[in-house]
Amino acid sequence: MSCDGPSAAAASVTVRGDGAADGTLTVSWFYADAKGTTRVVATQPATVPAGRSSFTQGFKQELSARYPTWGLTVSTDPAAGRGQGSSRTLASSSCAVIS
Repeated sequence: MSCDGPSAAAASVTVRGDGAADGTLTVSWFYADAKGTTRVVATQPATVPAGRSSFTQGFKQELSARYPTWGLTVSTDPAAGRGQGSSRTLASSSCAVIS
């Protein structure tokens, strides 16, 4: 995940699997206010086609600079059977690349 200008973030997500069936990759963008309360501001799905053992998709989201923390949660359906599981959350409090 990285900044894409002063008020946007970009992420490139790679999913690896056995390719046995179609799946869904979902990215949920969120912000957290100064009290730590989070709010999802956008959800972006992508279809992972059957027959692909690796699938990469880029995502971009406009975010308000007034919130101190923003980030994304990545999830898959069906859930991963091993590895990092079916979801992962990344958050940033500055405009720096994180992974």
